[in-house]
Parts: sequence; C-alpha cells; structure tokens
Amino acid sequence: MHLALFLHAVCLQGMGPKGIRIQAPPQVEVPEGTTLQQAQQLLQAAGMHFPLLVKPLWTAGREGSHGLAVLHDTDSLQQGLSGQVPSELQPPLVVQQFVQHGGVLFKVSQASHIHW
Repeated sequence: MHLALFLHAVCLQGMGPKGIRIQAPPQVEVPEGTTLQQAQQLLQAAGMHFPLLVKPLWTAGREGSHGLAVLHDTDSLQQGLSGQVPSELQPPLVVQQFVQHGGVLFKVSQASHIHW
C-alpha cells in the first residue's frame, strides 16, 4: 500500500470507527532524486521542523518497507535522502513531523474502506 495515499485518506476522513477522531501529523512525500535543498523547501512549505520521522513510501511487504528513522538535523536528512540511515530506508520516502507520544503508539491498518 502507498503510505502517503493512506495517510491522506485518514486526514480527509477525519473520523474513525465509533466517532474516534484520527489525525495524522503533517507529512510530505520526498521522491527519489530529491536534493537536500529541494527537501528543505518541501518541509518548509509544509511548516515542518526537526525532529522528523521518515518512513518508506511503499508498505506492501517489500524489502525495507518497515524501516523507520527519526531525523534530528540537516545532516541526518541528507543521510536519509542518500539512503545512509539505518533501517534499510531508501527514497522515495514519506517524512512526517515527529510527535512526542510518551512511548504509546497506535497502528492503523486499512483494507478497502474498512479501518481497524
């Protein structure tokens, strides 16, 4: 599944099952071949700042599809763009604003029009 499309759909829908509000943090898609300057422009236009969470664009069980990294500065962003971060991440990527969550995470999965 294309992660950016899924998260966009979640943001548009705004409501989960039984009236539970679902929100996704701001995000941008960073295509393969994006330069550091281009990535910084995308992030600035979206109002995003460090720390950032970076994920693979595709999440369909491909190699590296479960990779994840937190970027703390411009140097780590450059490493992410060049595929030099841990977690087997390679562009294209989805970059999200990191949200402090107190160590509690919820995973939302989608199959067709059903969310659980």
